[in-house]
Amino acid sequence: MVSSSQTLEGNEETKLENILPDLKHGSEASDQLDFSHTGSLKSDDTCLLENSQSVSLPSISTHYDPTWLRKVHAYVASTREEVLGDDDFNQNLKQAIQAIKAGVQPLRIRAGRSYFVRDINQQNIAVFKPKDEEPFAPQNPKWPKYFQRMLCFCCFGRACLIPNNGYLSETGASLVDEKLQLHIVPKTRVVKLASPAFYYRRRSRRMSKELKGKDGSYQMYVNGYVSASQIVPQWSKEGAACPLTESEMERFKYLFQKLCVLDYIIRNTDRHMDNWLIKYEPGQVLELAAIDNGLAFPVKHPETASRLRQFPFAWAQLSWANHV
Repeated sequence: MVSSSQTLEGNEETKLENILPDLKHGSEASDQLDFSHTGSLKSDDTCLLENSQSVSLPSISTHYDPTWLRKVHAYVASTREEVLGDDDFNQNLKQAIQAIKAGVQPLRIRAGRSYFVRDINQQNIAVFKPKDEEPFAPQNPKWPKYFQRMLCFCCFGRACLIPNNGYLSETGASLVDEKLQLHIVPKTRVVKLASPAFYYRRRSRRMSKELKGKDGSYQMYVNGYVSASQIVPQWSKEGAACPLTESEMERFKYLFQKLCVLDYIIRNTDRHMDNWLIKYEPGQVLELAAIDNGLAFPVKHPETASRLRQFPFAWAQLSWANHV
């Protein structure tokens, strides 16, 4: 009878006999390879990994890249810079800066955290939303938000959104609109503006002779539009005759579908009937504008099961949604 120890020794010898040829073959192959001073693995005939570089290593390049700067400046402007290749936006921004210097300051919108930017004739030309005056930002002018931020800091805001990034969300929605050629979001870019009408801490006003510019989203104002809540429900009443002609109904359906596409892609968490607008002149003009997109682009799917707040698309309750 063969003992168990003899059996184990026989198995180990068999394994070694199978492994040794592979090791010998590997050593012979390694004799044909050498490492050059550049760190590349080379053989006599062919360079196997010439100029190889791990994709996990971060780039350490520090050279000046004008192409990247042009891409940034294409969407970012300030009081000293212009958006590249956008004459209409630059002209609008220049009018705003001239008006501020002339004493025509922006007007704060009571219902929100934004400002109507005006020209020298006191006409609204844009809507500016400063980053540091967003609902839970340090310089939000509403005192209830201050106490909520200080005393209930663990339960404010929306868990699916990054705080104080609303101005980027506004700009991102405009870029998505342009990329998809929807043409329903007013042009929006990131700018830096300074005005006495903005909220600054008293210490900043006393110690600084010149007010510091604030980063924020700058959305061009649309004229002649009214809230969808004022007009669309009249077009959606069951049993009531719709005042739109057949061609106008097709036009509105087309615009309504664009709004649905935009909200699905940016995953807007705050689309209600007051932040999309309608411009309607019977027999002449029918247009739609999607504004107030600062609560979009969530980092995760909005939670509704464990929270009182819901994130519905208000337009989903309209009869027009059945035709999308």
